Amino acid sequence: MALANIRHKMAEKNLQLTTSLLNTIQLRVKLGDLPKTDFLLAENEVLQKKIELVHAEAELMHTRKRFTFLTQSNKIPQKIKELQSNLEGVTESHPALAAINAKVAKQKANVEWVKAEGSGQTTLALGGNMDKPSRIERTKDSLILSISIPFGGKDYAAPDIANAERQYAEAKIEKEHLYRLLLEQVHEAKHELEVERVQQKIAIEMKQHAEQHSKMAKLSFEAGEINLMDFLRIQARLQSADKQAEESTVRLQRDIALYNQAVGVAP
Repeated sequence: MALANIRHKMAEKNLQLTTSLLNTIQLRVKLGDLPKTDFLLAENEVLQKKIELVHAEAELMHTRKRFTFLTQSNKIPQKIKELQSNLEGVTESHPALAAINAKVAKQKANVEWVKAEGSGQTTLALGGNMDKPSRIERTKDSLILSISIPFGGKDYAAPDIANAERQYAEAKIEKEHLYRLLLEQVHEAKHELEVERVQQKIAIEMKQHAEQHSKMAKLSFEAGEINLMDFLRIQARLQSADKQAEESTVRLQRDIALYNQAVGVAP
């Protein structure tokens, strides 16, 4: 959304500057200071900037639609800047690892439970019984003692134990794969962040040089030292450098957010 907004604003800015230049050239053509071909050239440049603005508006609209479909909301965050986390790797507190750790613990507990259930337990039952065969006979009281000792329980439960241990092993392997994936994501995010920092610095320097060159070119054009085509070419380089610097700033914030996400920090 931020990149689409910047491109739209830059397209509007470029159209305004080109339109202002067209008005100046039109006045100079009327005064006989410039040929009419320069006016046609500047007019064509304005039309080109209008096309670019139309495309930027369409892309901005599509981006807003995609944002709405993704979030099911029309509310756009006002602040998107994040501070880069001090974490440099993947810790056990990472949300993804915390979830898989819970799964591993569950499978481990399941193994212990299946083993305990399958082996069985020795039971002792003690109770009383009252028996009166007939009316004339006395009641006979008796004591009932029952002892149950399981044999071969582990062998009987072996398939269930093996299945539980397999699920436990799969969960541990899944954790190892996830851990390596998270490490790779952190490495890539860190690399992208470092590259973008360098690119932003270069883009800012290029913008500063382009601004100085554009000021000099404007004076040269007004003095008749360079033609309109050369001046428009220099202006185009300034607009491109300005756009790159603005976009690099947004991409840097994006890369910071992706790095924080990779190390498990919530915004």
